[in-house]
Amino acid sequence: MTPDPILVPGASVVDAEVIRRYGEWLSATRAASFDPYYSEEIARFELRDSDVLMTTGDARTASEGSCVLLTSESARARISVCGVGEAEASRVLAAIDGQRTAAEAREASGAPAKEWALLTERAFGVMVLAPIAVAALEQRGRFAEIVRFPGSPYETVRSYWENMAEARERLEDLGSALESVPAFVKLLRELHVVALVGRGGCSFYRPASPVASKEATVPGELLLTPSITRESRDGTRFLSGPRVSAALIGGERYHELLASSLGDAGVGSGGDRTGGGGRPGGAVVLPPEAAHGESLRGHSRLSPAGAPSSAKPPA
Repeated sequence: MTPDPILVPGASVVDAEVIRRYGEWLSATRAASFDPYYSEEIARFELRDSDVLMTTGDARTASEGSCVLLTSESARARISVCGVGEAEASRVLAAIDGQRTAAEAREASGAPAKEWALLTERAFGVMVLAPIAVAALEQRGRFAEIVRFPGSPYETVRSYWENMAEARERLEDLGSALESVPAFVKLLRELHVVALVGRGGCSFYRPASPVASKEATVPGELLLTPSITRESRDGTRFLSGPRVSAALIGGERYHELLASSLGDAGVGSGGDRTGGGGRPGGAVVLPPEAAHGESLRGHSRLSPAGAPSSAKPPA
């Protein structure tokens, strides 16, 4: 592998075998749909055999044709699970007693692996809970502080939550990481490794980002592909490279009020931005207009500075 140009000479932040296994995992687990904001209310917290499980206490079963209907007044939920009989569903819920682990409850219920999986995949995070596992992670790092839009803790990807807790623990001992640029870059690369694969190299997480879905994601590697822009009469226009899509979630008026309350009413108006202490903070970048597409492509071909870079970050 070619080292990053600004990497500390001789420094290593992740084993090559971990990078290989992570790459294979990414290829094998490509998401069917892309939801970078995790807007769908589903359980993403991985259920593990060692988790002690409990139910809401009022979960009930009822036959519904070829399916079984699970209901809980306290959870305000009705879940239909097909491919499972009512008797099997009742045995599964009875086996989940707040004392047994998931593996023990599965064995005690006598339910086949397929039926167990169907029930727990639908009911987990709603009627079937793992409060000890959730509480243990909450003590290490509050889930509401690491997500954009807080919901149920079971909507948080478990490996992401674990890795963010480890990243926070790593930051508690910065040592000399802030004394020089090389040391700081090495820290950033180490944190990137922790975020993607954990400190043990086996807690894999896929970043919820369009950039990560289009670029090769390698633990510990910096994305050095430049963002190419061009000045126009309307402001700074984006041509190619990585960028952040700043969708106005909540509506344009909401963001106007938010910017105004922060004393930055012109945040979305384009032009150069100024950060704290008068330091330059870059510019708001506008997407290329369809009418200018061909001219922008021509600009990219003709300008050495605008030549599109490789879509793959340095390896």
